[in-house]
Amino acid sequence: MKILIIENNLAGGGAEKVLLTLLENLMPPKYDVTLLLIKNKGIYLNDVPSHVKVQYMIDVSNEEKEFPKDSEALIGFYENTLENDYDVEIAFLEGPPTKLLSYSNNRHSRKIAWVHIDLEKVHWTYSYFQSIEEEKECYLKMHDVVFVSDNARRGFEHLFGIKLINTHVINNPINATKIKNLASKKTIEYNCFTCIVVGSLTNRKGQSRLLYAMGRLCQEGYRFHLYFVGEGSEEKSLKELSHILNISEYVHFTGFQRNPYSYMKNADLLISSSISEGYPLVSCEALSLGLPILATDCTGNRDVLQNGKYGLLVENTEEGIFRGLKSILDSPQLYENLKEKAHLGFVECQFETRLKQIEHLLEGAEYVQI
Repeated sequence: MKILIIENNLAGGGAEKVLLTLLENLMPPKYDVTLLLIKNKGIYLNDVPSHVKVQYMIDVSNEEKEFPKDSEALIGFYENTLENDYDVEIAFLEGPPTKLLSYSNNRHSRKIAWVHIDLEKVHWTYSYFQSIEEEKECYLKMHDVVFVSDNARRGFEHLFGIKLINTHVINNPINATKIKNLASKKTIEYNCFTCIVVGSLTNRKGQSRLLYAMGRLCQEGYRFHLYFVGEGSEEKSLKELSHILNISEYVHFTGFQRNPYSYMKNADLLISSSISEGYPLVSCEALSLGLPILATDCTGNRDVLQNGKYGLLVENTEEGIFRGLKSILDSPQLYENLKEKAHLGFVECQFETRLKQIEHLLEGAEYVQI
């Protein structure tokens, strides 16, 4: 089976990590895979499996060139650059990959679009389309649309005012064995109760609220450490805020880590303070390591934690984060319960089943949703 997968780039986000996991498992001779990147950039460029062919649309060395919005340029790229004999063509992200795929001139391929986020809550793709109607038309050209959660599907339906028949919910596949092996490669020791945040440092992640909550707890006499493993546009302001709140000696910034699992393995609590989420990969990875989770109650967090079945969901505010953290620090029993919930979440996140769902989708077969 010949497959084309289109992605924006291979930056350090969750969707890119899921894509690499998928590429590692779409092996020849059964699958002949080409990865088309809108831009040839990203920290994971060298991690693409050797059996995958890589092409790109825009060379990042040409800083003036941007993703074209007009249809003629997109049609021309397809006709002049891409082969016309793929069995399946996939847009693995919203925005440019989906728009480009909608102009495919391959009449025989199965076209699939992936949606990783609740677009109604975070409609980041709007600037790539002339109108919301144009964006909707792109999805109507797909044979299948895959959502990583039920809430992402509902948000899509509300935003575009349509209810597609050909939709599927497939949770992201998490290779727990690989994650545990990576976690064991390096030992990170902590001397006291340690919370960890893993991912990009951006406004949408709500990390300033976490620092304010931590500042209040420290004023009340609580002592614990907080590690930010990642980088992003808010890193400087978060560092400044930790100094303003007089908690900088307890807050640590590691920068981006290719292997964050060593930091996660011996931490006591993963915190997701996000205002909104898609289907947060890092929470799934935490469950695979048995790491307890505190997360704000938003789309994505709610999906992964199954409404609190696998972790502690708190009100999506600074106050909610404050109260949730305080309750964990006050109650060893609650913390032990969260450990048990994390273990249960790991047991029920079945890697092979989710991969099989994707394989069945590629082959046009029906699958049993879990």
